Amino acid sequence: LDPAFNALELDTPETVEATAYGGADAEVCSAGMLVTWRYGARGNKGPVTVQWYDGGLRPPTPPGIDPEDPRQRLGEGNSGVVFIGEKGIITCAGWSGMPRLLPLELHREYKRPPKTLPRVEGHHADWLQACKGGKPASGNFEYGARHCEFIMLGNVALRAQKLIRWDGPSMKVTTRVM
Repeated sequence: LDPAFNALELDTPETVEATAYGGADAEVCSAGMLVTWRYGARGNKGPVTVQWYDGGLRPPTPPGIDPEDPRQRLGEGNSGVVFIGEKGIITCAGWSGMPRLLPLELHREYKRPPKTLPRVEGHHADWLQACKGGKPASGNFEYGARHCEFIMLGNVALRAQKLIRWDGPSMKVTTRVM
């Protein structure tokens, strides 16, 4: 979920809902679940919906994509990321794999922009540099806390067994739950 959370500059969702294959017990979450976070417009960014499929659940194949064509695969094996936009689809393997544009015509026509984002030598080197007084780590605690809250809200919605509305600044669910 980090690529979506980071690239789309997400923070506090308006609503979160989750369903689980086979339900969830009192101690652990389900082996298969679907979580949906919905965001309203944010500044100059329009509304967005983020979905997480887990435990073998997969999103439906978008129109115009041939699931039998290996060049149009969504993700890689049992893992992957899919961004569905108004003009096309970006997909890659999980854990920050190489992205592909779909439909294939978009991938062939695409011209890569120059690199403008700072690069890191790896998570550990980035963290050690920050510990030694260098620039803050790219995955710093402030970012990590917001990202963790975002993910944990999926578990809250699963436990509530209903759509929840989240007031991030107050750290409260505003929907009445059970």
